[in-house]
Amino acid sequence: MMSYPLISNLGSTSSTSAVTLAGLSTGGGNGYSELSDPYSIFVDLNGIMYILDTGNFRVVKWLPGQPLGFTVAGSGVTGTTLDKIGTSYAIYLDNQSNIYISEYGNHRITKWLNGNLTAGATTGITIAGQSGVGGSWSYQFSLPTAITFDQYNNMYIMDAGNNRIQRWWPGSTYGVTVAAASMSNPRGMAFNPSANPPNEICDAAYWNSTIKIVAGSTGSYSSALNRLYTPVHITFDGNGFMYVVDNGNNRIQRFPPGSTSSTSAVTVAGYTTTGGSSFSELNDPYSIFVDSEGTMYIMDTANYRIVKWLSGQPLGFTVAGGHGTGTTLDKIGTSYAIYLDDQSNIYISEYSNHRVTIWL
Repeated sequence: MMSYPLISNLGSTSSTSAVTLAGLSTGGGNGYSELSDPYSIFVDLNGIMYILDTGNFRVVKWLPGQPLGFTVAGSGVTGTTLDKIGTSYAIYLDNQSNIYISEYGNHRITKWLNGNLTAGATTGITIAGQSGVGGSWSYQFSLPTAITFDQYNNMYIMDAGNNRIQRWWPGSTYGVTVAAASMSNPRGMAFNPSANPPNEICDAAYWNSTIKIVAGSTGSYSSALNRLYTPVHITFDGNGFMYVVDNGNNRIQRFPPGSTSSTSAVTVAGYTTTGGSSFSELNDPYSIFVDSEGTMYIMDTANYRIVKWLSGQPLGFTVAGGHGTGTTLDKIGTSYAIYLDDQSNIYISEYSNHRVTIWL
């Protein structure tokens, strides 16, 4: 995940209100001004948003300042034909603006050429998996939940139903398992940017025999500092420290480089494992963004707020939401994804409010 510099307009008090960038009806809908259950968002260097509009089975491209978006992938209804997408939770945009969709319901990865289409979308291309057919063979997936690429254009897919990560070389017709041992219903993945060489996961074709647990313990959960309880998101800072959203313990845990299953983490946010709404607490945290200064931006889902937490501080402060759930622009609804641009503006994909808001 990229890091961005701080700016002064995210101060030490709660932001007052947001601006709705996409999804102008909080009741949801399928019009070009509407969204339904948006789940994921990608913002390019020009501020153009690509929104995974999950409930409408489409990806919407939304230009800055425009009242309407337009469909660049999917047709608005679910299906297995290549003009449609199934239930999906992750998208990826390459530097050619091609869109990759991890289709959970269709057990495949589709590529939609050049997201710079001016209007509409035609068909995608299945580049991995079998349309509508799940399985465990090397050319198949079962319920893929996440997708990313390394610097060599190798594609990595979190194959959740098979409890493994598959790597597909460019042009390949099958994948190889690079992580599988001791996984149970995995949902996300991240590269360590300080790896050497960068983004290299494993030299061997199969990692099952060499995988190492770097946080937590197989089959055991608790609030001890070397344990986790329902971790839902990880990211890394520029020094190789790993940040884990320990959802079940309502905290953020930071693990040093070279951690093993016996390594104790440092709790860097959320100091009561039962959760709460004070500035020292979190409640059902779901996502995190860490900038170049080690400052954390935390999606504190059940408190309907984004908390900014400076490195080494005992308290965070609210920079978005914090006024309960609702549809007015001083509130956010149930949300699962955030994004920071290079001006440290916060974008929130509001799942229950069917909109994307920006907090300046």
